[in-house]
Amino acid sequence: MWLKNYKQKSKEHIVFDINNANVTEFYLAHIDFSYQKIMKK
Repeated sequence: MWLKNYKQKSKEHIVFDINNANVTEFYLAHIDFSYQKIMKK
């Protein structure tokens, strides 16, 4: 089994203010994901 060396990437922390909402949805995508490109399709 080959093991990769882990290299930590810089992270941007985002704070969400959900007010009185009791449900939130989060979608995980690659950092290079282009939402604009998908919307055009």
